[in-house]
Amino acid sequence: MKIKDIQVFEVEAPLITPFKTALRTVDKINNIGVYVYTDSGQVGVGEAAPTAVITGETRDSIIHAILNYIKPTILGMRSEE
Repeated sequence: MKIKDIQVFEVEAPLITPFKTALRTVDKINNIGVYVYTDSGQVGVGEAAPTAVITGETRDSIIHAILNYIKPTILGMRSEE
């Protein structure tokens, strides 16, 4: 199996029950999703939560890292099934 493509997308979904932290109240998620496609038809799915005050990551930094560092590094990589 070989990785043939990686795509990013934005995820926004309301929470049934908002939660509060010391910094804010969260009533929906705004994450960055990623699809990893293989030549055998399998698709991997993942998400990253941009929370700059906690992780230092923003929407733009996550997208930049995926498209400019992770994707070029693993595109074409083979995996044992």
